[in-house]
Amino acid sequence: MNGRVLIPLIVGSAGLALACASGEKSSSYDSNDTNAPVFDEDICPSDAGPLDPIVAVETAPYHLSGSARRTDDGGLEIVLNPIVNTDDGSVRDDIDLDEIDVLYDGESVIVDALQRVEAGDVSIASDIVFVLDTTGSMFWAIDGVKAGINQFVDVLDELGIDAQVGGIEFGDDIRTGISPTNTGDFRDWVGGLSAYGGDDAPENPLDAIESAWEGFEFRPGAQRYMLVITDVGMHEAGNEAGCSTNTLADIVELTGDRALYGVLMATLGGESPGVPVQWLTDAMGGLYVEINVTDAVISFDISVDTDFDELLGDSYVLTIAPESIEGLDADEVDVTWNPGSRDYTMQLPVE
Repeated sequence: MNGRVLIPLIVGSAGLALACASGEKSSSYDSNDTNAPVFDEDICPSDAGPLDPIVAVETAPYHLSGSARRTDDGGLEIVLNPIVNTDDGSVRDDIDLDEIDVLYDGESVIVDALQRVEAGDVSIASDIVFVLDTTGSMFWAIDGVKAGINQFVDVLDELGIDAQVGGIEFGDDIRTGISPTNTGDFRDWVGGLSAYGGDDAPENPLDAIESAWEGFEFRPGAQRYMLVITDVGMHEAGNEAGCSTNTLADIVELTGDRALYGVLMATLGGESPGVPVQWLTDAMGGLYVEINVTDAVISFDISVDTDFDELLGDSYVLTIAPESIEGLDADEVDVTWNPGSRDYTMQLPVE
């Protein structure tokens, strides 16, 4: 860690804030304070890149992720997150029941129903976390989240998704956050954000993801959606940038089968320093989108300019009846999807 530690500043059911410090350097930050201090931005001075992940991660055309819970009647409900092709961003909307195998307590079990959320026949819970780069060049993204959050959630309601929304902000450091909650509280938090700092690049979304994952309150069995918005590459532990305490491989191990990722990269073209943020979706699946930052500064609205809200409509729910798992009991379930070319498998805790 090269002497750097993560210092908790605020931890609670409604919020979390951390700062990245080196030696005696540390900063506190109140998003409602218009005179908020500038963080020490010289602790991660390297702009080298683009860099490959320091620890190799597996990439594939598709990745599975989702959630699983016991139903009130003793059966199982498994949410299969949207399956996105990492090469072209297309979403598989032709999942068939005969392509799915479920292994529970060492036994292959019958899946009684496969329903697509878009059909409106089934409702799912989704806890959505915005992972926001709030360095100086990202003021337009904050305005976009402010402008679009109501429309964003309206689309989720239309899709039959019971959504709670939270967020965490980062630069080189991890700044403030709010656990997934109602949209009113989330809007209040976003309304207090400001963009500042970031004299060096890259920034530190990996530690922000870890902090949200381990510090936020998620609903049992809820789909988890991590929406990363930035305009630069990532710091990673072990390379010369040095600020992050995590490698990409650490985040894959921590969240891999449980989270669906959306990554919005604003770019002016050319190569970005650090580890490219597209590695998040390459390694764990999800939707990666690039936008031209010049256009975004003029007009940007997450509910209009991206497909992230509609993406959740491509989720599927697998229902396993109580009689199909009678006599079986385990705290994990394995789900395998075989579209004909190869097997894709995820292991989920049963909540």
